[in-house]
Amino acid sequence: MDDKFGAELVTTKGKVFKFDDIKCMVSFLKSAEGKANEYAFEMVTDYAHPDDANELIAATEAHYCFSESVKSPMGGNVAAFKNETDRVNYLKKSNGSKLDWNEVKEDFQ
Repeated sequence: MDDKFGAELVTTKGKVFKFDDIKCMVSFLKSAEGKANEYAFEMVTDYAHPDDANELIAATEAHYCFSESVKSPMGGNVAAFKNETDRVNYLKKSNGSKLDWNEVKEDFQ
């Protein structure tokens, strides 16, 4: 697993689901099993600071970027950033596009 792309769901009953790509988490959320749960937390890793992998970001609060230069494990090509400044700096060099959490969820059908 590449630490830059981790994602995690925690149900209201405390069950934890870990993913190696945001795309995988979104696909799971849309699956029958994913829809059968209620989630206390939907979390993603900060692409700009993967060494802080123990500090996950709420998926709804993260700033997302889609770019072909983001080589995520499952080909989602989406990176999450804790702050807007890191996303803007990455977009300057990657020719990517901004996304919010709702757009990320819509893009992975």
